[in-house]
Amino acid sequence: MSTDSFDTAIPSDRLSTLLELGQEFHFDPLSSLEMEAFFVAQLAQYDARTGNFRHWITPILRRSFRYASYPPRWIQNPQWAVGKNGPMLFLGQVDCKPIEGVFHDLASVYVFFDPSSGEQKTVIQIA
Repeated sequence: MSTDSFDTAIPSDRLSTLLELGQEFHFDPLSSLEMEAFFVAQLAQYDARTGNFRHWITPILRRSFRYASYPPRWIQNPQWAVGKNGPMLFLGQVDCKPIEGVFHDLASVYVFFDPSSGEQKTVIQIA
Protein backbone atom coordinates (compact mmCIF):
# COMPACT_ATOMS: atom_id res chain seq x y z
CA MET A 1 0.00 0.00 0.00
CA SER A 2 1.43 3.36 -0.96
CA THR A 3 1.08 6.18 1.54
CA ASP A 4 2.18 8.89 -0.93
CA SER A 5 -1.33 10.09 -1.79
CA PHE A 6 -2.60 10.96 1.68
CA ASP A 7 -1.54 12.15 5.12
CA THR A 8 -1.50 10.01 8.21
CA ALA A 9 -0.64 10.80 11.80
CA ILE A 10 1.24 7.49 12.01
CA PRO A 11 4.98 8.11 11.49
CA SER A 12 6.28 6.34 8.37
CA ASP A 13 8.78 4.13 10.23
CA ARG A 14 6.01 2.90 12.56
CA LEU A 15 3.56 2.58 9.67
CA SER A 16 5.85 0.24 7.75
CA THR A 17 6.12 -2.02 10.81
CA LEU A 18 2.35 -1.92 11.35
CA LEU A 19 1.70 -2.77 7.70
CA GLU A 20 3.99 -5.79 8.03
CA LEU A 21 2.37 -6.92 11.28
CA GLY A 22 -1.06 -6.33 9.75
CA GLN A 23 -0.43 -9.26 7.42
CA GLU A 24 0.08 -11.53 10.44
CA PHE A 25 -2.80 -10.12 12.51
CA HIS A 26 -5.23 -9.53 9.58
CA PHE A 27 -5.63 -5.74 9.86
CA ASP A 28 -4.76 -2.63 7.88
CA PRO A 29 -3.73 0.30 10.12
CA LEU A 30 -5.16 2.75 7.57
CA SER A 31 -8.42 0.94 6.74
CA SER A 32 -10.54 3.56 8.53
CA LEU A 33 -10.22 6.75 10.52
CA GLU A 34 -11.16 4.77 13.64
CA MET A 35 -8.38 2.25 13.01
CA GLU A 36 -5.84 5.00 12.44
CA ALA A 37 -6.97 6.74 15.66
CA PHE A 38 -6.56 3.46 17.57
CA PHE A 39 -2.94 3.20 16.42
CA VAL A 40 -2.21 6.88 17.04
CA ALA A 41 -3.43 6.38 20.63
CA GLN A 42 -1.22 3.30 21.03
CA LEU A 43 1.80 5.10 19.62
CA ALA A 44 1.32 7.96 22.09
CA GLN A 45 2.11 5.44 24.84
CA TYR A 46 5.29 4.10 23.23
CA ASP A 47 8.60 5.19 24.70
CA ALA A 48 11.55 4.26 22.46
CA ARG A 49 13.66 3.80 25.58
CA THR A 50 11.54 0.74 26.47
CA GLY A 51 12.95 -1.22 23.55
CA ASN A 52 12.16 -2.38 20.05
CA PHE A 53 8.83 -1.11 18.69
CA ARG A 54 7.87 -4.42 17.08
CA HIS A 55 8.41 -6.28 20.37
CA TRP A 56 6.46 -3.61 22.24
CA ILE A 57 3.43 -3.50 19.90
CA THR A 58 3.06 -7.26 19.24
CA PRO A 59 1.42 -8.12 22.61
CA ILE A 60 -0.96 -5.17 22.13
CA LEU A 61 -1.93 -6.54 18.72
CA ARG A 62 -2.53 -10.01 20.18
CA ARG A 63 -4.88 -8.52 22.79
CA SER A 64 -6.61 -6.19 20.33
CA PHE A 65 -7.17 -8.29 17.20
CA ARG A 66 -8.96 -11.28 18.66
CA TYR A 67 -11.20 -13.82 17.02
CA ALA A 68 -13.58 -16.48 18.33
CA SER A 69 -12.40 -19.44 16.23
CA TYR A 70 -10.34 -18.29 13.28
CA PRO A 71 -9.15 -14.97 11.81
CA PRO A 72 -11.05 -13.27 8.98
CA ARG A 73 -10.33 -14.52 5.48
CA TRP A 74 -10.59 -11.18 3.72
CA ILE A 75 -11.50 -11.21 0.04
CA GLN A 76 -10.37 -7.58 -0.29
CA ASN A 77 -8.16 -5.40 1.92
CA PRO A 78 -8.64 -5.96 5.66
CA GLN A 79 -11.45 -3.89 7.20
CA TRP A 80 -11.37 -4.94 10.85
CA ALA A 81 -14.26 -3.25 12.66
CA VAL A 82 -13.39 -0.76 15.40
CA GLY A 83 -15.81 0.11 18.18
CA LYS A 84 -15.74 2.52 21.09
CA ASN A 85 -13.23 0.28 22.88
CA GLY A 86 -10.93 -0.35 19.92
CA PRO A 87 -10.80 -3.29 17.51
CA MET A 88 -13.76 -5.59 18.02
CA LEU A 89 -13.82 -9.34 18.53
CA PHE A 90 -14.20 -11.16 15.22
CA LEU A 91 -16.97 -13.74 15.61
CA GLY A 92 -16.93 -15.25 12.13
CA GLN A 93 -17.87 -14.83 8.52
CA VAL A 94 -20.53 -16.04 6.15
CA ASP A 95 -19.44 -16.63 2.57
CA CYS A 96 -22.17 -16.05 -0.02
CA LYS A 97 -22.49 -17.13 -3.62
CA PRO A 98 -23.69 -14.54 -6.13
CA ILE A 99 -27.34 -13.64 -5.58
CA GLU A 100 -29.12 -11.99 -8.49
CA GLY A 101 -29.94 -8.40 -7.64
CA VAL A 102 -27.88 -8.52 -4.41
CA PHE A 103 -24.27 -9.67 -4.96
CA HIS A 104 -22.91 -9.80 -8.50
CA ASP A 105 -20.01 -11.99 -7.37
CA LEU A 106 -18.87 -13.97 -4.36
CA ALA A 107 -19.26 -12.04 -1.11
CA SER A 108 -18.35 -12.43 2.55
CA VAL A 109 -20.10 -10.98 5.58
CA TYR A 110 -17.80 -10.47 8.58
CA VAL A 111 -19.37 -10.23 12.05
CA PHE A 112 -17.73 -8.31 14.90
CA PHE A 113 -18.76 -7.83 18.53
CA ASP A 114 -17.57 -5.85 21.55
CA PRO A 115 -18.33 -7.95 24.66
CA SER A 116 -17.84 -5.00 27.03
CA SER A 117 -20.36 -2.71 25.31
CA GLY A 118 -22.59 -5.14 23.41
CA GLU A 119 -21.85 -3.21 20.21
CA GLN A 120 -22.08 -5.23 16.97
CA LYS A 121 -20.87 -4.45 13.46
CA THR A 122 -20.80 -6.25 10.15
CA VAL A 123 -18.53 -5.69 7.19
CA ILE A 124 -19.46 -6.90 3.71
CA GLN A 125 -16.90 -7.43 0.99
CA ILE A 126 -17.71 -8.43 -2.57
CA ALA A 127 -15.04 -10.13 -4.67
